[in-house]
Amino acid sequence: MKKLLFTLLVLISITCISQTHHGTNKEVSVTLTTWDDWVCGPKYFAIDASAIGADTAYWVDLTDPVGTTFYSCNPADPTNLHDSVHVTTWGYHQFIAVAEDNIGTLYFSDTLTIKFYKWPEPYVQSNDTACGNCYALEGTLSIDTTVFVWSSLSPSGLTFSSTGSIIGTNLIDTVCVTIIDTSRYINFTEYYPYCNCCAVQTSILIKFAPIPYGQYYLTSSNCTGGIHSIEANIQTYTNYNWTFGEEGEYEIDTFLQNAFGGNYAYDIHYLDGAPWHLVDVVATNQYLCNSSIYRDTVYEVPLNYLDILSLSNPCPGLSNGEVMFAGNGGSSPFMHHELNWLSGMGDVTIYEDSIHVTNLPEGEYLVEITDFYDCVAVDTVFLSDDNHVTITGNVENSGVPLDESEAFVELFHTEYPNGHVIDSCLITTGGFFTLNSIFTGDFYIRASLTAGSIYPEILPTYYSDEFLWQNADTFHLTCQEEMNIILEMKDLFPISTGTGTISGKVYYDFFEKDETNPISNVNIFLTKQSNIDEVYKHTFTNDTGYYLIQEIPSGEYSLLADIPGIPLISFHEFSISSADTLLEDYNFIVDTSGSVKRYGIYASGGNFILENNEGFSISTYPNPTSDFLVIEYKTEKPLQISISIIDGNGKIIIQQNGENNSTDIQKLKLDVFSDLPSGIYYLTFRYDNNVFIKKIVKEK
Repeated sequence: MKKLLFTLLVLISITCISQTHHGTNKEVSVTLTTWDDWVCGPKYFAIDASAIGADTAYWVDLTDPVGTTFYSCNPADPTNLHDSVHVTTWGYHQFIAVAEDNIGTLYFSDTLTIKFYKWPEPYVQSNDTACGNCYALEGTLSIDTTVFVWSSLSPSGLTFSSTGSIIGTNLIDTVCVTIIDTSRYINFTEYYPYCNCCAVQTSILIKFAPIPYGQYYLTSSNCTGGIHSIEANIQTYTNYNWTFGEEGEYEIDTFLQNAFGGNYAYDIHYLDGAPWHLVDVVATNQYLCNSSIYRDTVYEVPLNYLDILSLSNPCPGLSNGEVMFAGNGGSSPFMHHELNWLSGMGDVTIYEDSIHVTNLPEGEYLVEITDFYDCVAVDTVFLSDDNHVTITGNVENSGVPLDESEAFVELFHTEYPNGHVIDSCLITTGGFFTLNSIFTGDFYIRASLTAGSIYPEILPTYYSDEFLWQNADTFHLTCQEEMNIILEMKDLFPISTGTGTISGKVYYDFFEKDETNPISNVNIFLTKQSNIDEVYKHTFTNDTGYYLIQEIPSGEYSLLADIPGIPLISFHEFSISSADTLLEDYNFIVDTSGSVKRYGIYASGGNFILENNEGFSISTYPNPTSDFLVIEYKTEKPLQISISIIDGNGKIIIQQNGENNSTDIQKLKLDVFSDLPSGIYYLTFRYDNNVFIKKIVKEK
């Protein structure tokens, strides 16, 4: 109580001084006539109480006595308690009315409680533009304990995304309108939720602007590399951002600009030769609203060009080339193209839609092509020297075509030794094959079975019907010549099963075995000794140059090796007895450098027969023959000779023995063939323990 009185005395000293009357004690009472209340802001305008019998009366703020101001302290009316109050702190304030009698006795009213609310200060941007019919709102509250609401005085056609209604309840909200190109005030109101009081409203003015339309018209050129016209559908926007391609891909020929500085139309042409280009545009209106990217494709018309209908290159040094062509390309309609042969060479025949030019040498020839839209292009006809030859045919056995992929065919040229393959291919349906060469000259062909073939009894066979290349028929083909043949593959002759075995190796250069120089895939043939055309068995060397032939019955045999382009100089002859016989080191060496004797294949080890040797030469003609055979031979010294004609069954038709006493060329005519049936015969010429064998063909 003492503290309270002290506080009151202090308050009295800093408030107004009321007039004091001295006299006797009176009955004093102080009564509130204002009830508990709240107010928005720092001022409450009407607090009231009555003081009866008092000499002086005044108000005291028990909550903040220093920061509170009362306005109606009137010394002329010391008991007037009708007042206004202003506070400096927010929240609840407790007030009492104090009365004093003439002797200083204090009298107090009940407590008056008034809550003072701070006015909210909501914030939102004052104005903005929305591109389209929606705008993202963002408001800021000033007081942590307040709430807010978005609204509009023109709610027709307006909704807030937070509620889907005309009221918005999210600080970050989206407002949408149904009609654009209009302006709307959107109110942002902040207030206290428990009393729904002290609402303060601020507004944003939003312009809902239309979004530009970026589509454009495109008029493409009818000629390759021509001018394309591009023009915006709406031509009144402030800016158009065009993308025609990368720098250097195009050139701008002209453009059109509107009053706002927007380039709305262009004429351009492309330089890079690409078949199509993408063109983008983004339009911007006066509200700085951008359109979405509009994209279209500019297609280039195909260049006019020559459609080569047929072409034949000339042979070297000749003017026998020819070409037939029509025009093509350009844009629809694809009608007749005008063609102009710009070279004065050749013989030109003009048809309705094409030109045929003959008798042309090697060279480049220009042709002008003009289409329906008068687009002109120049194309080139290239003719080059061509030695190309083609051999086609079918591979058969006993007149029946071999199955697809069961054999492969190889083409050899007589001027390319060592088995150099000019071309090769697998046979297709019906045993068909096609071989090509860019060389002319003399050729021979061989057919061989593929690995795992279903025809194990068929030999590798040269055309025509030979298993050794040097006995094969050659054929001469000139520039651009074509040939079709039937390549009949030979069968092995039947033979019984025996116990004999022969083996050996094929290698380069030396009579001794040389493991570092083996030759693989060399064909090895086991034949009848008296008739080498009767082939009983066949094999080929492996990667180490090794071969092995087994199950040979007793008899007399020849063993021959074949490498295309390398002549067989000598071969082996041997016998198999009735008992088991194992023959080894029946080798062949191949001299391709002349280091041994001369270019060729030589039998080495075992017993071998020389087919052709230095110091001896022989020739025969005609072959084929119908009545006689002339033999011309020469030896470097006198020696014993033996000449025989043997038929295909090994029967000796004629045999002459004698001594050659001259080293000059000798000529012998055999008139035996006129009485013989047509077929294959063999000339055997033996001299000095050597033998020469030549196949002779008897014709009708």
